[in-house]
Amino acid sequence: MSNKYIIRSGAEVIGSGSSVFKVQGDLGTLIDVQDSLTGNIFSVTDSNSNSVFDVSAAGNANLTGSLSASAAQIAGLNYPTADGTAGHLLKTDGNGNLSFAADATFPFTGDAEISGSLIVSGSGLTVTGAYTQTGDMNVTGQIDGSGAIIAGGQLSGSSLSVIGAVEGASALISGQISGSSVSVTGAVESATVSATGAIDGASLTVSGIVSGSSASIVGAVTASAGLISGSEGLEVYGSGSSVFSVTGDNGLLFDVQDSNSGNILSVTDASGNSIFDVAATGGATLTGSLNVSGSVVTEGAVTASGGAIIGALTFPTTDSTAGQVLATDGNGNIIFQGGASSVFPFVGDAQFTGSILISGSGIEMTGDYTQTGDMNVTGQIDASGAIIAGGEVSGSSAKFEGALTASSAQLGGLTYPTTDGSAGHLLKTDGSGNLFFQADATFPFTGDAEITGSLVVSGSTGIEIHGSGSSLFSVTGDTGLLLDIQDSVSGDILSVQDASGNALFDVHAAGGATLTGSLNVSGSVVAEGDLQGAAISGDSLSVSGLLSGSSLELSGAVTASGGAIIGALTFPTTDSTAGQVLATDGNGNIIFQGGASSVFPFVGNAVFSGSITVSGSGLTIDGAMEHTGSYSVNGDINIKDANLSYQENLDVDSASPEVIASLAAADFDAMFFDFVVKKGTDLRAGTIFAVHDGSGTVRFNEVTTADHGDTSDVSFAVEINSGNMELKATVLSDDWIVKSLVRGL
Repeated sequence: MSNKYIIRSGAEVIGSGSSVFKVQGDLGTLIDVQDSLTGNIFSVTDSNSNSVFDVSAAGNANLTGSLSASAAQIAGLNYPTADGTAGHLLKTDGNGNLSFAADATFPFTGDAEISGSLIVSGSGLTVTGAYTQTGDMNVTGQIDGSGAIIAGGQLSGSSLSVIGAVEGASALISGQISGSSVSVTGAVESATVSATGAIDGASLTVSGIVSGSSASIVGAVTASAGLISGSEGLEVYGSGSSVFSVTGDNGLLFDVQDSNSGNILSVTDASGNSIFDVAATGGATLTGSLNVSGSVVTEGAVTASGGAIIGALTFPTTDSTAGQVLATDGNGNIIFQGGASSVFPFVGDAQFTGSILISGSGIEMTGDYTQTGDMNVTGQIDASGAIIAGGEVSGSSAKFEGALTASSAQLGGLTYPTTDGSAGHLLKTDGSGNLFFQADATFPFTGDAEITGSLVVSGSTGIEIHGSGSSLFSVTGDTGLLLDIQDSVSGDILSVQDASGNALFDVHAAGGATLTGSLNVSGSVVAEGDLQGAAISGDSLSVSGLLSGSSLELSGAVTASGGAIIGALTFPTTDSTAGQVLATDGNGNIIFQGGASSVFPFVGNAVFSGSITVSGSGLTIDGAMEHTGSYSVNGDINIKDANLSYQENLDVDSASPEVIASLAAADFDAMFFDFVVKKGTDLRAGTIFAVHDGSGTVRFNEVTTADHGDTSDVSFAVEINSGNMELKATVLSDDWIVKSLVRGL
């Protein structure tokens, strides 16, 4: 497993059903606690699902594997931990200590059958071949054998060390028992039991360490040293209140009860305080933190009142202001910071040492911003603090309340100069998007001014002319007078002519004006009476009388108290109900119709013969809609209380389950996830049906096509998280693409 979960303050597991508590690795179930009155209530399996250790509801335990020990004390006798000279036997010093020594005594109390060589030296027995005995075999010293030791009666002695198998009716060895396997039909009692193969017996009582490849004991198993090793584990069968227990020096640590009430599994600390309990009626209780080195999979919600520590990260225990995001403080703590924003939010100062490229809605900062590399922004840059960049700053627009510092700047389509100009120079454009400093004519003029070239005026005061005589200000082009301002109480005070001397526009001293041709105004047009013309254009238009003309082009407001006729269209003169729109009645009249809507409002039927593309908040139609062309929607489609949306995850990896699509659970009882999974030429399509009852319980089913290639690495689940019903994909390999068309009902 790639994830590790560590809970340091304890956990409580309460559940029901066949499985109360389960720890599962990548290759199979490892630990399973069952809520059952029959079968096993506690099971441990290896990666191939083979049983290692089982505790049955009847009170029995079974270990499949072997037990080993580094030292042995049996019935008060301490066995040596180092080997002796070849052929030496174990001897006692009379104080409970055994050691290797040569001895010539060889006591047999029963019959003996020897099929191989027999060498007896010192106080013990050394057998280089197999040894068979029909009666009891009592050896006061050590028993060594390179072959099998087979006794029809009881085996007893200070220790038993056999390279081959050990077989007997029972074994009472005060020291260590070792061999390739130990098979005893009766009880096995020893200080330690060590076998490279299996250990069999009616019961096993060991004051030291037990080790072997497997152990099958019909009766009780007692091992004070508490070490169990082997590839098959430990299986225990028993009856009574306690089936299996492990007791340390300071108190009970682990206890498996054969009970229909109370706890069937208990773990306590050295002071006798409960750490983990599994109840016979189902459920488990963990006191303290739950630390998991792999992943944790739950079918319901997980609540940790004491907080959560995942890896080296400590997560917050209380919520924060809406819109804030989770971030690290650099000291292993995940904290809330930032403010609500749909762009790139910085509440405090931000520093970057490399380049930053931002696309979409732009970048917004409430603090200072410092960057040693280039800053490329395809959207708008807004900042209340300073912008400092060691490289280039570029973007479509910029708004700064603080300072802008950069090695170069490009805003919109304009590239700004990187060096200052001479005093008094102005910024000019070369017409190709490049700005530069250049000298220009300076103001004011105290006398007459005659300019033969271009005149560029900047500043807030503009240009002001004082003079006398018939002509105060005139502009003459190469072909004749174009503009003339007269100081007169009669005639025209302003005249504009074309290159041939024909009057274009005259303002009369007595009032009024005459326009020959179309009126094109970049600002507002205000007329006290009627305004008529072949064509009218401008930013805004205000007319107290009738407005009429063959065409009207305005970017600002239009005001005409007497109405407006533009071309063959007559516009209304009074307002209508909020939300209605302008439409033609087919007879040359523009009228109000429709209902209130914040999007694309249709009160009646809507007919489209071409394509329609809707973006933003969507499309709302109160009547029928008929459309013969293509239809493209960038958002969701709501049909009364139903919802249709397209969602996707284009990079699903094996690190953890990933969300493919989701809808608010409170809005819909059922969801249908039409999906396609793809990686290369491996594809599968289908539909996942899911319902919930509002309590957090989800039921789902998958109907799918046969694989094109192999998509067995991909599996799906539907669950409710944070109020959303989510379709999640779990994959065993990386780089999968999953797309879904979601229907909510």
